[in-house]
Amino acid sequence: MADQTQPQLPVEKRPNYFDGQYLQVNDFQEEQQYHIDRQRRPFQYLHVSGVLDGLQVTSGGSNFAITLAPGSAIDTYGQQILLQSTMLLQFKPPLPKNESLITKDLAKDDPAFTFDLQVLKPATGSVNYYLTIAYGEDKTDRQTESGSEQFRRWHERPTIQIADELAVNDLPLAKLMITPNGVTIDTSVCRYSGVKFPNRDGSELTVRSQGSQVQLQGSLYITGNIGIGTGTPRSQLSVVNGAAIGTTYAPTHVAPPNSLIIEGRLGVGTSNPQHALSIQGGAISFHDPTTPQPFAPVGIDYDKTLDTLRFRANIDGTGLHADHLTIQRTTGNVGIGTPTPAAKLDISGTAGMVLRVGQPSDNNNSTARVDLPGDIQLRRWGSDEYAYLQTIDGNKSNSIGLVIRTQKAAPNAIRPTVTDALTIKPDGSLGNLSISGSVNFGATARQMITLWNPGFGIGIQSGTQYFRSNKNFAWYKGGSHSDVELDAGSGVAQMVIKDGNVGIGTASPNARLEIPGIGSGTLLSVGADLGSTADVTLCGNIKLREHGGTGVAYIQAIDPGSNRSIGLKFITQSEGRFQSVATEAMTLDPIGNLRLNKGAIYIQGRSALVFSEGTNADLDPGAFTGIFSPSGRFLLAMMNTGEARVWRIHQSGNTIAWSSGRPG
Repeated sequence: MADQTQPQLPVEKRPNYFDGQYLQVNDFQEEQQYHIDRQRRPFQYLHVSGVLDGLQVTSGGSNFAITLAPGSAIDTYGQQILLQSTMLLQFKPPLPKNESLITKDLAKDDPAFTFDLQVLKPATGSVNYYLTIAYGEDKTDRQTESGSEQFRRWHERPTIQIADELAVNDLPLAKLMITPNGVTIDTSVCRYSGVKFPNRDGSELTVRSQGSQVQLQGSLYITGNIGIGTGTPRSQLSVVNGAAIGTTYAPTHVAPPNSLIIEGRLGVGTSNPQHALSIQGGAISFHDPTTPQPFAPVGIDYDKTLDTLRFRANIDGTGLHADHLTIQRTTGNVGIGTPTPAAKLDISGTAGMVLRVGQPSDNNNSTARVDLPGDIQLRRWGSDEYAYLQTIDGNKSNSIGLVIRTQKAAPNAIRPTVTDALTIKPDGSLGNLSISGSVNFGATARQMITLWNPGFGIGIQSGTQYFRSNKNFAWYKGGSHSDVELDAGSGVAQMVIKDGNVGIGTASPNARLEIPGIGSGTLLSVGADLGSTADVTLCGNIKLREHGGTGVAYIQAIDPGSNRSIGLKFITQSEGRFQSVATEAMTLDPIGNLRLNKGAIYIQGRSALVFSEGTNADLDPGAFTGIFSPSGRFLLAMMNTGEARVWRIHQSGNTIAWSSGRPG
């Protein structure tokens, strides 16, 4: 009889017995071969190899012991493998000390075979083996009574193999990882038998079980409906509860109730989705499940002509036609209320508010913000009564200012004129600022304009407007800015106030009021006309004024705050040897007496010195006053005791003669 562990050629004939037929051993063997072939053929072509029952591999109670339970299986040739408790196991190929792997044969009541894998223990690390089972048969029951000594039976006894890799037709029961500390058993490699479906191209279409699951290999074609979780499917595929699709999602993720989760891509209208969701043609519409309508209230579609993605709305129940939001593919422009946006955000509205940030019922107290590229932020800061246009950047090392630009039409130019109308520097200071209207600083008394620091500014006190400077004040005409102190920058200093001194026409006044004269003209004029009573009162009780309409100018010593005597003194300056010399030239005492310290009085014209009535009584009798004409030949008036005398001086050659007489 042929070796039944190998695939056999198909048996076409079976014995036909009749009376008186001469039979030989081959006749009975051919009959057995025929029945074996017909028995194994359905198992080979209509079933898949795998475990039928039993054959579980478990731990044997010690670190290196495992157990194998009795059971049955079918191999790829349709051969039935039967492991019974009374068998003596055989190993193939032989391993060192194989006899020590089986601790004992199973007795009738033993649940499983026990193996001791101590001999396979590595010194370090780990090694992997596969525990497999295969069909095997041996001749047994030798005939010894009489005749030929042949075996009377074929004993179908499986072969147990421990191998470091699997062959194509091996039937694995477990994977064993052996370390110096013991054995780890992995039974996920064990395959269970199932059903095989013959087909034209010879590909394997199988259905088998794996644990509590049924596995289908190959394609499935169903003409009716499939129900998962329901016995009354209304569609080709009806799923109750959730569904998961994907290599990772399907075995490890639980979909939410009545939901579908997809690990890969989903194509609608296309067989080649390039993205998580690819839609070709048509639109996405959203319905209210509680109020079915013939048209979806909102939807999304693609306009090929305008190359835009449109978010549309059903306004009158006739379809999606109101383009509430559009996005252009090529430009990235977004339009709200317009199908053709011309800017990155183009909002079209005919009335009411077109843009709002914050909740509609927050009474403008929202802290929501708008962040724009370039570190610009629009927001309302907490509960403050202010709205903010803010430059902001999370990087604390960056300084960011703010520029507000305007545009002015330029009909003859290629582009309009853009002007940096307002520049706010990172420290809060302003750049150049041009104001064509008025500026109102409010009604609170304060320093309203601060220049650089609080020491320079303009403000309002109670009833007073003031100008503040840490050092000087200056008014320039013409020129341009210069950083040098009191430098008019090619201009002219009109007026300067420096250290309490006022200079008109000079940048460095050395007196309380300094007016340098250049050319001709009036340097200082007080009063509106010749009849003005305006006066100039100087420190030291000096007043310059015109007294009413008398046509007389006054230099007056006055102290309105006291009842004291004040005279006038005239001091001149002459050239000295090393420096100028100040001389008290003339003094008017409080009662009007004139005293000359040096020099003489020169009078031009026909009039002499005239003393009004009563003057002689006020003169000091010892006083002597000489008055001469420019030629030195005029008269000398002299006051002596109680009377006036007139002295005439005559010159004759080198001799001077004089005579006296009474006036008149």
